[in-house]
This record gives sequence, structure tokens and C-alpha cells, in this order.
Amino acid sequence: MRRSRIVENSRQEYNEIVQAVLAGEKNRFAEIVDQHKNLVYSILLRMTDDHDEANDLAQEVFIKVYRQLKQFKGKSKLSTWIYKIAYFHGLSYLRKRKRWFTTNDDVLLQSDGNIDEEIALDEMKGHVSECIMKLKPLERTAITLFYLEEMQVKEVAEIMNITESYVKVTVHRAKKSLKEMIKKEYYEGVRR
Repeated sequence: MRRSRIVENSRQEYNEIVQAVLAGEKNRFAEIVDQHKNLVYSILLRMTDDHDEANDLAQEVFIKVYRQLKQFKGKSKLSTWIYKIAYFHGLSYLRKRKRWFTTNDDVLLQSDGNIDEEIALDEMKGHVSECIMKLKPLERTAITLFYLEEMQVKEVAEIMNITESYVKVTVHRAKKSLKEMIKKEYYEGVRR
């Protein structure tokens, strides 16, 4: 399974970089951007389904990260803190645009290269993505962070500002809803 998350450097390393930036070594901020830009872009692309919007929002996120860097206390991973800023910035943008995010993810299903299988796989991914879009926004976010971004329950809870047990319940409900929707779509497709 392909992982889209970054490999987190040690907290001490990031704390040193953060302290250096705060002490005036502004060029060190580029290290933070380089390590986290793919993660930030990925979540914003999922939320907007538009490459240009995701790029613009990612730049805005890193401006926010830079301005709020003194608020980072090192209690969580730097990537979690940045992801949280990206997530809420994306939500704010979507509220303004009255849109919700889509997931068009390769990690849901993978194939070994057979063309017929690839076509069927793409079709199935499309159905799964449509079903994910039908979930409640909270369920979509939880299932995306947990399964597609492969985050731990604790990280998802921290990002979404909900308890770990509520993350588990939400993911369980989302899985159950997805299973029912996919089953229904399958049976409707068979009857056609």
C-alpha cells in the first residue's frame, strides 16, 4: 500500500529547526516546508479536488504555519500540528465556497497491471469515491484521515478536535455506511 504521509523526523530535530527559525534563521523554515509540502498539498487536494486551488491554499497554510510557529509547543508531532492548520484552513475555504472534499485515491484498491482489471478497478474506485462523497462530512474526514492518510486514531482525534473514542465510533459508522452503499450499488448494477 502506498503511503502518502511523510516520514516524521524526530521531535527533537524539528524542535531545533523551529527554535532556529524563531531565533531568526528564517531560511531554516524551508526545511519544514520541504518535509511537509506533500502532506499539506495532499489533504487540500482531497478537500478541493482542484490542483490550482490546492497549491494556492498550501501556500496560505505555510504562511499561517510561519506566523503561528511560536505557538507550536512540541507536545504533538510537527506534522500533526501542520496538518491540523491545513485541515482547518481547507474547511474554512470550503465553507466559503460551500463545497465538500472528494477522495480520488489510488490506495483504496491496487492492481497488478492487467488492462481489463485496471478498467474494472478504475470503475470500482469511482463508485467507492462516490459513496465516500455521500457520507456525512465528519465521517468523510475521519475515514480519509484514518484509512487513506494512514493516521493513528490519536492523530485523527487531535486534528478533528474530537475524542479518540468518537473517532473510532465515527470510522465504524462510516465503514458500515460505505459497506451498505457499495452493496446497494453492486446489486443495482447487477440488476441493470
